[in-house]
This record gives sequence, C-alpha cells and structure tokens, in this order.
Amino acid sequence: MVKQLSSVPERGMKVIEEVDPVVYDMLMTHSWPGNIRELSNVIERAVNRCYERRLKPEHFVDFRRQIAGEKTEAAILLQPGKSLHEIRQEAEERAIAAALARNEGNITKAARELRISRQMLHRKLKQV
Repeated sequence: MVKQLSSVPERGMKVIEEVDPVVYDMLMTHSWPGNIRELSNVIERAVNRCYERRLKPEHFVDFRRQIAGEKTEAAILLQPGKSLHEIRQEAEERAIAAALARNEGNITKAARELRISRQMLHRKLKQV
C-alpha cells in the first residue's frame, strides 16, 4: 500500500523504500474500527508527510494524537471510585457530543447515527 501511494504522480513521485518496524508495531496495536478504509487513510496521510525514503512514526502525527486521546479519554472514564452509573452517564454524554459534532449540530442525523429517536436525544440533552 505504501509503494502504491508513494508512486502516484500527483504526489511528486515520492519513493518510500522502507517502513520503520516501529510503525508496524504502532499500527498493529490499534483495533481499526473503520477497517481497511481507516487504515488506508492513516497511511495516506503519513505518506503525504514523508519526504524521506523511510516511513517513520513521526509521519503519523494525527494517528498518534488520536491514539493518545483515546487512551486519555478511557483513563478519565475509568477513574477509580466512580460508580457504573457515573461511568455510563459520562460515556453517553461524550458519545452524544461526538455525534453532534460529526453531524454539525444536526439532531436528526446525530440521533440516527446513535440509533435512538430524535425525541430521546432531546430528552438526553435536557438531562445534561
């Protein structure tokens, strides 16, 4: 995939000859909920940042930020001393906020994405 992306004429015929083994380890530890499309997008962004012959972890800036954010968010949610109800409530609030952000504040689309009714989303927003 790296060779395909690096040899596209629009990218200036970059020639990436090797991939740092740390990159493979980094990519293998992620669960890839978006499957091959997500992986392909991450690699494409890294190739666009790479002006060397070796693809390195520092070319995966966005991906590393995303992973760090996921770990931080999980750590915040699972702090000791929180009840299951509190953890569930926080996770729900974050999911709603993320869905609204992805759908530019459109409640109907966010509700559809969350697989709940529009009315239920309104009720949950009032609770927050």
